[in-house]
Amino acid sequence: MTIKNTDSIEQEAKNLRMQEYFTHDTVMIASEKYLVDIHLQPCDSLPKVKDDSGKGFSDNTITLTIKKMNGNSVFYKVFTKKNFSNIIPADFLKKSILDGLVFDKVEAGKFAFAGSVSYPQSDMSMPVTIIITRTGKTSIQVDEVMDNSSDQDSI
Repeated sequence: MTIKNTDSIEQEAKNLRMQEYFTHDTVMIASEKYLVDIHLQPCDSLPKVKDDSGKGFSDNTITLTIKKMNGNSVFYKVFTKKNFSNIIPADFLKKSILDGLVFDKVEAGKFAFAGSVSYPQSDMSMPVTIIITRTGKTSIQVDEVMDNSSDQDSI
């Protein structure tokens, strides 16, 4: 996996904004390789979000691209937080930004991604899971259970 930049926030023209980042993964499913690219970019054309103190934040877009090794496209989409409006309450979305997406794992022969919509610079977040089939069909759900099994050793 290649990652450019970090998840830091920078101030620009009185609005805070996350740093742009790009990840590139090679994923194997059923003996076939796929290229997975994720690109987070602050977006000035989306409505700004204000926190309780009145600080303004730029929202983000996340472009997700999945291709077969031969270059054939499996999936391409530019996500905004509005893509989660059917699973995240409107009052939460109004005060939040789309702040990340990562490839998580292969699950039942499908691509599983972990994402987050959150209040800027806070611990208030709504984790989401995006599942994409090898034919590009998508399902999105709120991730109710945090997986911390890899953080715990058995005694």
